[in-house]
Amino acid sequence: MTAAAEQQVVTGASQREESLHLQALLDRHTRELKLRVQELSEELQAAKEFPRAARGRESALKEEAQRLDQELQSSLKAQRRLKAEREEAQQEAQELRQQVQRLSGALQVSAAEHCGG
Repeated sequence: MTAAAEQQVVTGASQREESLHLQALLDRHTRELKLRVQELSEELQAAKEFPRAARGRESALKEEAQRLDQELQSSLKAQRRLKAEREEAQQEAQELRQQVQRLSGALQVSAAEHCGG
């Protein structure tokens, strides 16, 4: 039973590590997307200064900015979900650690009673 609880703790830790790795990837991707959105915003502003020559480019930049904004929103949503999952896994790991401690304590009491009895 203790081995199963320990395995659950190990599994929880592994899941947290994977979640943190995904979080780092999402953070990096989010930063890249924010930089790209900023670059596109600057390009869009420059394109507005030359309206006749830049109308087609402006439209394409708007579409790309919208697409990137949607990607950013999706990434932020995934980031929030992963954060919630990570917090849940951390809570579960804490509960499992407490359960292991209780079980270990119970085993020690039982062993002491058995040896002393």
